[in-house]
Amino acid sequence: MIPLRMKTRSILIIEDNTEMQFLLKLILEQEGYSVIVASTGEQSLTILKSRPRLLLILMDLTLPDMLGQTLVGKIKCEQLIRKTPILFFSAVSGLTRMSLPDGVVGAIQKPFQVNDFLSKIKVFKNQATVSNFA
Repeated sequence: MIPLRMKTRSILIIEDNTEMQFLLKLILEQEGYSVIVASTGEQSLTILKSRPRLLLILMDLTLPDMLGQTLVGKIKCEQLIRKTPILFFSAVSGLTRMSLPDGVVGAIQKPFQVNDFLSKIKVFKNQATVSNFA
């Protein structure tokens, strides 16, 4: 029987900047999260299809092969992953809840303070449910 609350601490980072990938992975792994990294939208879709049970997707707004908004649309078309929360992570200023596409639960502005970053990530720590995977 599948428990009503499935807990996962895996986060997918979709970021093309290798230094930022390293920094985010380091911060999150020190907090006990399992981190998977993708550098492009297409690479992230391949990963998501093979590992749909994620706590969170942390996505750069501008990727080398597609815009974040385009990738969100592709993710939301996939049955197994469409309910996984997505946070945009970008240097683009002025991102507000109203300007975010459907399926994106928030945005983190670069540069960031580590404590502020972690407080936004921790919101999702206990929110993974069976419905995220159905």
